[in-house]
Amino acid sequence: MMIKRKQEILEELARAFTNELSKEARFDLVFSALFELDKIQKGQITQLSKAQLEEVSNEAATKVFLDRISATTKTNNPDIKTARNILTQIIRDPEAFGLDGKIRSFFLPFAKTFITAKGDVVEEQIVSADLHQRDWMIRKILFIQDLGTNAESAQIFVDALRTGNYAITSKFARWVISKYNDVTLNPARRPIGADDILPLVAYELAQTDIRAEDMAAIMYLYDHTKEDNQYTASLMFSGVQTSLNRQSALQRAYPKDNPSQILMRIRTEHATFLTMDDPVGSLVKEGLSYDHEIDSVNLKEHYEENKITAFAKKNRDSITTHLIALNIKRASPDDINTLLAIKNHIIKYINFSETHPPEKPQQTYTNRLNAAEEMLKILQKGETIKDDIFPGIRAQANIIAMNKPGLRELGFLGWLHNLTDNHKPQISIETAATLKAIDLIVVSQVSELPKEARAKRISQNSPPGDELTNTHTIQYR
Repeated sequence: MMIKRKQEILEELARAFTNELSKEARFDLVFSALFELDKIQKGQITQLSKAQLEEVSNEAATKVFLDRISATTKTNNPDIKTARNILTQIIRDPEAFGLDGKIRSFFLPFAKTFITAKGDVVEEQIVSADLHQRDWMIRKILFIQDLGTNAESAQIFVDALRTGNYAITSKFARWVISKYNDVTLNPARRPIGADDILPLVAYELAQTDIRAEDMAAIMYLYDHTKEDNQYTASLMFSGVQTSLNRQSALQRAYPKDNPSQILMRIRTEHATFLTMDDPVGSLVKEGLSYDHEIDSVNLKEHYEENKITAFAKKNRDSITTHLIALNIKRASPDDINTLLAIKNHIIKYINFSETHPPEKPQQTYTNRLNAAEEMLKILQKGETIKDDIFPGIRAQANIIAMNKPGLRELGFLGWLHNLTDNHKPQISIETAATLKAIDLIVVSQVSELPKEARAKRISQNSPPGDELTNTHTIQYR
């Protein structure tokens, strides 16, 4: 027997294996259904109605789903094949996708006949399932519906790069490959390998307003991501360099042209290549020639450490948000929302600390601020919540606690303590309310001060470090 809501979820899931849905709607249905089912498997059923909790027979509940799965065993629809693969990989290793292992036991008894959960594991299939889940969570949690899949030019990726919206920027390489795999541009169906894609990237970037100053944003993406996302950053780095080198060669050939005219020349080159019988073959073979010794443009000054740091500070909110989405492993949507809540409070803490320093800042103040900034780096690095993120956050919170924080900061530490020690979605809501209450206490205390003392108290906020007794320090475990 199973509850009625499980039957409804299985019937919804069955729709993902019909031809009537778009790609995004199909994958949204798959992941939404699986994560709701996961919550029910873990006993989170308080939101269900009495009717949804009624029991029905397993056979009746699973019939529609099993019939649909069986009918698509030999499907030629690529999106349905992908949906089947997603379900297969989740049955094999649900924890890798942020689901509880209990969901495996739910599916195996009646789905193993139709979805192979045993046999050789193909790395490419795992990567594909992970990629689709990550895209789904970006759309769902960050509310980004357009990841540039159908972009008319590369400008959308450049615009995203400049503001730290790396979840969009990371799709640039995929977009280039997809564009040039089109039969009109690649009639020979030439595989576009790592050595072939660079001239395509360079010409596409030449269609945008990207400039040398954007190298800091590219380098930050490279330094803070791995694998495919880091590869995209390296392609953008090399693409900018190659495009500017080619423009340097053209400037040498046409010394009277201004920069705008030179840029127009490289764009005309690209347009000419696209009219050839085999555009991709011609671009790969002939495109973007320049003298490496004479025409190479030195871009190092644009990605020096101070430039990268300035970019990261200016865009730390969006950067952290997007790197959480790109780098987190084994996480559910609720997990990511929890990390975003932590990010919001850390940034609020940093902003307040920077704009309300003590009259005589001491090392304890600097230590607290540095620890908060390290928390953002930990969130940006990602990995797993249990083994990497929460232990790192706790360590930095302990540094703040040992450096004589004020009342508002103690509230912030208490919030972190509660959340990381009791990691549940509801805890995020409850502890946020506690933190807000503490903020109100601080504000009310300030409002009750004599007028002449109020401005001084607001400017200091946290008591001068060395004057705060150890009774105000908490040990953050």
